[in-house]
Amino acid sequence: MADSPINDKSIYVSFSIKVDGSEIDDTYQVKEVEISKSVNRIPKANFLIYDGSASKSDFEISNTNTFVPGAEIEISAGYESGSNTLFKGIITKHELQLRGGKSFLAVECRDKALKMTTSRKNAFFSEMKDSDILSQLIDDSGLEKDVDSTTYTHKELVQYYVSDWDFMLIRAEVNGLLVYVSDGKVSLKKPDFSAAADLKLTYGIDLIDFNAVMNSEEQLKKVSCYSWHYSDQGMANDESSTTTSPKQGNITTKKLS
Repeated sequence: MADSPINDKSIYVSFSIKVDGSEIDDTYQVKEVEISKSVNRIPKANFLIYDGSASKSDFEISNTNTFVPGAEIEISAGYESGSNTLFKGIITKHELQLRGGKSFLAVECRDKALKMTTSRKNAFFSEMKDSDILSQLIDDSGLEKDVDSTTYTHKELVQYYVSDWDFMLIRAEVNGLLVYVSDGKVSLKKPDFSAAADLKLTYGIDLIDFNAVMNSEEQLKKVSCYSWHYSDQGMANDESSTTTSPKQGNITTKKLS
């Protein structure tokens, strides 16, 4: 398990923002940077730059061509001289803000996987596995991919008036896959509950904000499925009452259900 960054003797944090491969002007004052990456979500990044002069009635940084929507962006950060890429994507929104007398240029960015969400589509797939279909959807958007193989081959599968992204999430859920997106790469993986934790955090030492929730609302005791079987023209059913989810604290899934 990786130790907390606070255990590193280096305490100086540095960051950089590149647009179309070039670092932004070092005279720009960046107020804040926020990056969000979540499972089954498109990664996003937002940052604020002090911009605007009331006396000149002008926003000098906004008037440059640096932060035009569509430009590629890369945000990196690290300790001391070390640096790691935290986000790669494209600028999607350019906004001017006035807060309590201070003015800012607000820049919103999204991962290139956003391309998969922009339009509803119809498609027909024949004699293909879900993993092959998902790979094709990702390829159609020009993104990198890493898709776990599935087993069942569909005689026919229809994508009807739904975006490639939403269709991918639906098929991923059916196959028990999670969607991870990072820096223009889409990965669909089965959860690995045996994997070691990547980070160790301790309350009272290195946590600033924390929110842990126990919710039994959707914890089922068992699941029963019914379907009409075309071969024998009869009802088929199956039932599951076990779970392989790892323990999270001293309350079991059975107790929650």
